[in-house]
Amino acid sequence: MKILLIDEDKASMAYYIQELKESGFEVDHAREPDAAFKFLDAGGTKYELIILDSALPPGQKYKEGKTDTGTVTGGLVFDDVRVQLPTVPILVLTNFPELDWIREARAKPNVVVVKKLDQMPSQLVETVREMVRNRKKG
Repeated sequence: MKILLIDEDKASMAYYIQELKESGFEVDHAREPDAAFKFLDAGGTKYELIILDSALPPGQKYKEGKTDTGTVTGGLVFDDVRVQLPTVPILVLTNFPELDWIREARAKPNVVVVKKLDQMPSQLVETVREMVRNRKKG
């Protein structure tokens, strides 16, 4: 199973990536929106799950937009990914669970929101596995 992880933090994400790979997942890591959309434009249909950080740097794609110091960038990416891949599950990692865009995203199908600080790498893998199981049922 192929996963796209979108999070600017290279160091802490290394542990999540390692755990995901050791659990049999293939992972591409994009550290900002421009890199994420390069992956998606080059064959986004191969991704079966997207893991998205809620706060990201704007990159070139959103540099002119109102990103509220990056906290809204994840929402912009979420919306654009949803257009491109309407049924692919999205796991939102956040330390800002009460942002408007996150509350709205949480209510949509195939979306799970988890607090980043509460997700150890092994817990993230279990969350991913559950999302995959639930998608196959649906």
